[in-house]
Amino acid sequence: MQLLRLFAVLVTGASVAFASPVSEPNTKLKARQYTYGECNGTSCRVGFSNFSCDVGKCTKQSGGGDGKSCWHDERDYKVYCPGRN
Repeated sequence: MQLLRLFAVLVTGASVAFASPVSEPNTKLKARQYTYGECNGTSCRVGFSNFSCDVGKCTKQSGGGDGKSCWHDERDYKVYCPGRN
């Protein structure tokens, strides 16, 4: 008798869990806007392509240097580098 009650509780609990509504995904998320790369000489290497810096520089003398992070902004299509102009 007790085993029957336990089984009934488990089945009821499982059916309630499966019947509960799933929350809606947040559709107001912005699309990805940056593509990150690293300084390679005087340019920013993103993937297999080198882009010249539109803002800043990648040279060691300006504060950049090889291996420092740079990025391509997909909103204004500019390449931002860490060094000073």
